[in-house]
Amino acid sequence: MATVTMGVVSAAFFVLLALSSSNVLADSASATGLLIAFYYGLMGLACVWIFRKDLRRSWRALLAKGVLPLIGGLALLGAFVLSIRSYLPASSSATHFAGVGGIFLIGAGALLVGVVLMLIARWRYPGYFRRGL
Repeated sequence: MATVTMGVVSAAFFVLLALSSSNVLADSASATGLLIAFYYGLMGLACVWIFRKDLRRSWRALLAKGVLPLIGGLALLGAFVLSIRSYLPASSSATHFAGVGGIFLIGAGALLVGVVLMLIARWRYPGYFRRGL
């Protein structure tokens, strides 16, 4: 059921954007890159948090599980922020709506929908979020 619902939502979103421009596919690909920078940035920070107890074991552990993921995560989150700023104006995308670029709309919209769905899942399945590793 969830797959069908997401398919309908995706199709409706594509039709909405396709009505505003024929280049929606290019903007969707750019928005995907934006989302990749976001979640890999978070993953770098999560790596440091998950392995925080191992960081004092050796210099190698500190470097491989702490310093490098932290640098990578911060760099990607920085790239995400800079990309958000550059994709916000309508002139930066092939598609646009109300003066806002399509790349920003797709990327930010996907993040917002994801947060809402995660909060619903947390409310609906609290045990999954409490179990931990």
